[in-house]
Amino acid sequence: MEFSFSNFSHEFFLSIPSLLKSTTEWLRRDAKDFKFVAHSFAYFNHAFVKDEPVEAVLLRIGPKSPRSIGKGLGNGAIYHSVVHEKRWNTRFMLDRSVPVVGALFTGLTIDAERDYIEYGEFLAEGRTYYELILADFELQLPESERIL
Repeated sequence: MEFSFSNFSHEFFLSIPSLLKSTTEWLRRDAKDFKFVAHSFAYFNHAFVKDEPVEAVLLRIGPKSPRSIGKGLGNGAIYHSVVHEKRWNTRFMLDRSVPVVGALFTGLTIDAERDYIEYGEFLAEGRTYYELILADFELQLPESERIL
């Protein structure tokens, strides 16, 4: 099963756990032996960095360019991690946004290899994890994004 939501409101975000539960619980009810192998959640964001151009952010936190490549404008990176206590495998990405000129792209994917998760708790923990990673790069979500 795959679901994709974009440009959603705060109210819709709050409804996602119950939406996911209602769209998956019938499987368990109707197919008694049904089990999910894994759950994968991804959040992507294209945003401007306050008081700093995207080139400066990427030059500050991204990998260095080879000297022979020319003048570096900053590079993106993908960080692969495991969070043992939560049984998560994660990927955090940051790069120059392609669709939003001058913006920074960040993305987080969390894979949980287990049959059952409590969706509301999972989304809340994932949101906190995302904000902690951003803080490691001296970034934070704009106030309007914090309601999520």
